[in-house]
Amino acid sequence: MISVKCRQCNKAILKELRRVNENLKLRNNFYCSRRCQYEYQTLKKEITCENIECGKLFLRRPKAYSTHNYCSRSCAIHVNNSKFPKRESIFKICANKYYFKKFNSKVKYCSMECLRLSKWHTPSKILEVIKEAYDKTGRTPSRREFEKISKPLIRFFGSWNNALIAAGLTPNRSHSQRMYRRVNTTAQDGHR
Repeated sequence: MISVKCRQCNKAILKELRRVNENLKLRNNFYCSRRCQYEYQTLKKEITCENIECGKLFLRRPKAYSTHNYCSRSCAIHVNNSKFPKRESIFKICANKYYFKKFNSKVKYCSMECLRLSKWHTPSKILEVIKEAYDKTGRTPSRREFEKISKPLIRFFGSWNNALIAAGLTPNRSHSQRMYRRVNTTAQDGHR
């Protein structure tokens, strides 16, 4: 039997040699009772966060102490990034004039969608495309035919019908107008 000390209360305990060797090998502590073991493992001490800007008080068990104690991962990241900066990020503004997005990359546009939309980045180009579609089909084009330019179109004109009016065309009736507001007109063959 060998005498060892309790980790919590420092009381001398007699243990068999094989138990002592086993605990040393597994890096376990010695306790005189279950109560001491529980008190040691649940014993928390108040520590201040090492982040100077935070300085928050928090509880931590003795087993969880480390060389640097922070209240959260974000505090640890903040301190480490300030001590060891990797590189400064350079932000660019998207090349598409009407999308003022800041992004960090080597390319001109912030996304592939923005690159696709850059072709339609002026109201005059959008109106030209709508007029060309009218000349080809001989009718007022529907919004479904222009899904690619719907975002910049709505940004400039507010709605599809406003864009048609700006292009000098009569807008299509909406579903609500078809249901409730019937318009009496004369067809090409002469009947109403």
